[in-house]
Amino acid sequence: MKSAFRTATVAWTVVGILLCTAYSPSAQEAEQPAEQPEEALVTHEYDVRGLVQRELWRAPRTGAIGDVLAPDRLFFNDDDHADDEWSLRDSGEEARCWDNADELGDEIREFLADADYDAEVDFFSAERKISFRTTPQVHEHIKWILDALNDVANARVSMVVYRLTNDAELAAPTMGASDVAAWAKGARFVGTFRGGLGEPFVLQKTQHTSYVSDYDINVATEAAVSSPEVNDLNTGEEFVLGAVSLSDGRLWVQGWHAAMNLKEMRKFKTNAGTIELPDLTYSFAPVSAVIENGGAAVIDAGPAGRFMVQTKCDRVVKNHELKLDNGNTLHLLNCVGAMRGGGLGGFWLMNPTSSALMEDSLFPQVMLGDVIDGPYMDAAMMIDEELEHNGLDLEVLGPYLGIIEGSGEDFDEDELRALHETTARLKGTPAAPETASVRITAYSVADDSNLPAGILNGRPDAADVAEVKSIAGEALFDRVSMNLLRQQVDQFEVRLATHLRAYESYTATGITALDPQVGTLVLGEQIRWQARDAGDGRMRIEVRTGITVGGEKFERINVGTDGLEVERSRSALTQARLADELKIGERMSSLSPGVGVDGELVVIVVERLK
Repeated sequence: MKSAFRTATVAWTVVGILLCTAYSPSAQEAEQPAEQPEEALVTHEYDVRGLVQRELWRAPRTGAIGDVLAPDRLFFNDDDHADDEWSLRDSGEEARCWDNADELGDEIREFLADADYDAEVDFFSAERKISFRTTPQVHEHIKWILDALNDVANARVSMVVYRLTNDAELAAPTMGASDVAAWAKGARFVGTFRGGLGEPFVLQKTQHTSYVSDYDINVATEAAVSSPEVNDLNTGEEFVLGAVSLSDGRLWVQGWHAAMNLKEMRKFKTNAGTIELPDLTYSFAPVSAVIENGGAAVIDAGPAGRFMVQTKCDRVVKNHELKLDNGNTLHLLNCVGAMRGGGLGGFWLMNPTSSALMEDSLFPQVMLGDVIDGPYMDAAMMIDEELEHNGLDLEVLGPYLGIIEGSGEDFDEDELRALHETTARLKGTPAAPETASVRITAYSVADDSNLPAGILNGRPDAADVAEVKSIAGEALFDRVSMNLLRQQVDQFEVRLATHLRAYESYTATGITALDPQVGTLVLGEQIRWQARDAGDGRMRIEVRTGITVGGEKFERINVGTDGLEVERSRSALTQARLADELKIGERMSSLSPGVGVDGELVVIVVERLK
């Protein structure tokens, strides 16, 4: 097997990732072709402007729009994304996978050399064009490869985001193309996107606010100086969305909606001066769904709104075959279905052992920044990993193509079977990313309520849920969500309440000063879930919930003799973990204690949707 010649510096992924495999019948099956007369060399020029990125480097990247409200940006969990995940944040000009035309031309020439073509191959590159001098037969192969690459580069995706009516009842998190028009009636437009496959589309509205967040106390001999600290706060709403195409035309849509709103800017007088305490609401709802071309995925952000994202692509990234004169066949296959999706690295906020989210004031938010270009792993490489277990080696030609070289006599029986099975699987109905859909609801009821038996044993039916709803009234939390299997999902509907939590003493010769300490308390609901295939049509769904119950107001307490006050919270937190294997339409439930010895219960119901 030939070794991979694609260097790591250009190992970008792209959305229309293609795998090309070549194999031959055995020597006993294939007849030796008759010797052909030598063909004359001809020169053809190819336009590769959509595949190289050098021309983009002239444009300054500072000030590029970026996401600011994703939870790992917001809460300082800046972990790198795993190399084998398609991440919207790490996407960019997905079709532009080579630094320059010379690099692309050299890679194509190496591919032709590794394929044992006897013809002479020379190339000359310009900024956006490549000229090859070789035989007409080799030109057919070059054109076949570049046409496939440019087909992905030229593909255009359009998205329309609608805000659904508040009373819209969501039975499923996706809609077919024929259903979109009916759901769009009465809905409001939010925005539109248009771009390439896999590019991150950002729709954002932000409001900048500066506020006096704290005082820096400097204690010197017989003097204390307080300097005001001013923080910048970005509130608003953003969508970050992208789509890749499967070989049958279906689209994999991934992204999120996030919103942060300033409820109140409270003022609090301290010994150092008056500080401002922002009280904010924050919601985050991710989505990862496979839909038909022209269909829609739903983002259920609860009180922040329910949104329908209609997505269309102007072409299908199909599989292709090229018959060679020597009896071999080149299979060029779209392997997007082999990719895995990555969730954001948010951490668990509803933590009872932490007295504050951030002890020194509110988190200083990131400002608008650059979008990071270049995912690091593509579907062809993942197929390479799969084949490697069977002793096969895949050469990767750029981010789109992978080559398995050699004739049938070069493989043993197991290797040849693995090759044929992989080729057949990718040529047929593509293996789309596996998804799971759930509806998670939480209700608050009195602990002496007459609850139905299905709720008590953890497997309620629709009638049991309806009875709980009649007892509880409005739900604390009600979300419909679809995401990939094995993809951890966090959904937030929280309040970020800054408050004066304490004073810290600083002492120098002849002087003592108090430094106000500001913290941020997280109140509301955080739901984390993931699903795995359990076989026989079942999904093992695991859910963790953290919900604050009872009063959320702060109580003022006098400290010291100078009339100074701090704020104390008396909010209560209830947490629960559910796990069960569910078929479509089945539910699981859990009870967790609420406020007081004789008080409330929180009923959590998880239903698996289609």
